[in-house]
Amino acid sequence: MDKKKVELIITGILIIVFVIVLANSLKPRRPKKVVKPRVEVKIEKPLPLPVKTEKYNIATPSQLTAQKERAKLEWGIDPFYHPIKKDVASSLRLVLKGVSIGKGRKNYAFINDEIVAEGEKISGYEVVRVEKNRVLLRRGKEEFYLILPEEEEK
Repeated sequence: MDKKKVELIITGILIIVFVIVLANSLKPRRPKKVVKPRVEVKIEKPLPLPVKTEKYNIATPSQLTAQKERAKLEWGIDPFYHPIKKDVASSLRLVLKGVSIGKGRKNYAFINDEIVAEGEKISGYEVVRVEKNRVLLRRGKEEFYLILPEEEEK
């Protein structure tokens, strides 16, 4: 036989073996059944429930009044809860959410969920001027602009 024919025969046999192995590996395998031996358990008497033999001490009237007096005591500031007053929170950060410019009328600004006009005050700052995209605020000698945030495009 020719060398090429031998190579083709061996290649053909290997392909057939590969296909058979692949077909067997793709078949779903059935789980093996495990036979459990049956064990019969007979309980002759039910187990008794544990009985609490201790009795609770009932507080005397003097102890109850002492507890009530202690409950009225001031504990001070709760370290896990500290409410921030609205004025303090709003003065920490001013956010311009919108403006309204009227023809011949007052101009309004929407700052921290409040509507204010020119000349009014918010968190200690006076609204000096309301413009199209910004608002000029003043407190004493300090002046600054609040700028409308740009809208996100979707």
